[in-house]
Amino acid sequence: MIAPLQRAYERTGNPEFARRLLARLDRYAEYYPRYDYNKQSRYAEEVQSTYNGRILNAIWETGVCRNFASAYLSVKPFLQKGDAELEKITGKSCKEIIRNIEENMLRVMANDIMSENGKNWGNFGMHQMALLEIAAVLQDPAMVRWVTDFRKSVRWFSTPLDYAIYCNFFGDGLLKKAVEKPG
Repeated sequence: MIAPLQRAYERTGNPEFARRLLARLDRYAEYYPRYDYNKQSRYAEEVQSTYNGRILNAIWETGVCRNFASAYLSVKPFLQKGDAELEKITGKSCKEIIRNIEENMLRVMANDIMSENGKNWGNFGMHQMALLEIAAVLQDPAMVRWVTDFRKSVRWFSTPLDYAIYCNFFGDGLLKKAVEKPG
């Protein structure tokens, strides 16, 4: 219900959609640090017990991050203005809701990516895009630098963007793999 509520609010400006979306995000944020896909999913229980993640498996968790960050960015101005009805619904002040969503969910998502703990990563580009979406919401340049600046990395999937471009492209932009001989 996160993306449909976001779209409904963006298209109509109806504050009821913003309230429902923020109430859901706030509730997710209360539990997000404790979600553990390994212990809560049938797949991990029956097939592969080492498949990490939080709400979903690590690869699909990047989509959760992008959806939640994008949705929050859409309604954050509404939340910053203050809304007595939302405060009544959640039992929290708007400042408490902001702190809960940003600290207990968005920063946890970002930390999962940047710490490379395996709870939030996908094919190259997936978790980088998720982190950039979170960085846009939180206005955190360190998150942007994690994606763009060179650093030593032991995992291929967290290679910084500049290094990936340098290693995978020639100066003319042609992919190395496109011209390498098979075999």
